[in-house]
Amino acid sequence: MRTLRAPRRPHGRAARRTTARRCAAQLNEGLSETDALEVVDQLRRVTNSESFLEILRDGIDVLIDPEQGSRHITVVDWQQPANNDYVVTTEMELKTGAQREPRLDVVCLVNGTPLGLVETKAPTHDWKEAARDFKQYWVDAPELEKYAA
Repeated sequence: MRTLRAPRRPHGRAARRTTARRCAAQLNEGLSETDALEVVDQLRRVTNSESFLEILRDGIDVLIDPEQGSRHITVVDWQQPANNDYVVTTEMELKTGAQREPRLDVVCLVNGTPLGLVETKAPTHDWKEAARDFKQYWVDAPELEKYAA
């Protein structure tokens, strides 16, 4: 299994998109960079948490070439986990355009997709403060809901 790694630079939306595009191309033989970008964009547009979980588990059918029809795309390689890219990042800011943009304490990314969110507090803080902050993320960034499947 691959070693978890910290990102080399801040892991914002552009970096996550680049990682997801690269991983999609690596996991799906013959997928061009342009087609991988289309896959990433379609994945980003999924809003329903159950659909998102299904795509992570089973993949997604994407119409890349109208003449050849849809192609089944693997998002996470469950058979060979070492083929996936794992990153743990801290203090990841979400640019939502809202007045209050969340800064996630710890985010676990698989192939550029956030699959684990962790809210941390100093031992001197009540755990309820972390729970309140975590709950507020969904108010400030409702698009996080799809990752809560």
